[in-house]
Amino acid sequence: MRQNLIEEIQRITSERPQLCRMLTLTLDPATAPSDQERQHKYITERWNALRTRLKREVGDFSFIWVREEQDNGMPHLHALVSRFLPQDTVSAAWSDLGGGEIVDIRKIDNVDKAAHYVGKYLTKDAMTGLPDGIRRYGSSADLELNVRGNDNDSDGDWQLRMDDYTIAAIGTDEPLRRGVTDTDFAQQKEWNGPVPPD
Repeated sequence: MRQNLIEEIQRITSERPQLCRMLTLTLDPATAPSDQERQHKYITERWNALRTRLKREVGDFSFIWVREEQDNGMPHLHALVSRFLPQDTVSAAWSDLGGGEIVDIRKIDNVDKAAHYVGKYLTKDAMTGLPDGIRRYGSSADLELNVRGNDNDSDGDWQLRMDDYTIAAIGTDEPLRRGVTDTDFAQQKEWNGPVPPD
């Protein structure tokens, strides 16, 4: 999924080159909840409140964000944003909303590299192991972030199927196409493939 997300961010930033500013939001450990699951929910709530406040104070903007955990497990967010956001305005708002004092925002000179700037925070560990219900990434409603294998995919959306050469489909000489079972794997290993030996 990590590579798919990077490719999707590359597609979006090529279509929307104004997404060339990297915003990093870090929680203050002194004010953040001590429980890791609550920290993730807390930073998400603070991020939502910050976006609402900045929209009111500075104007609307598009964004793509990813969540990362520091070595100590404390979450922080990296976001590509589509407009200039004054450092002092973002810092004051983040602090007022209980996020903390550490805010970094900088322009990315080469927008083609924006996806890699965000992608470097998507380590294998960042893509797994988050508390249930916590999203790893997201975007503003005006951006369509279509990532294959994302958290919204359901295990029920696909099924491994096979051609069963031991049973013919009704009214034809073709093998029956059906879902694969555990015994099919053992049988195909014994047969060295899906077709029974002669």
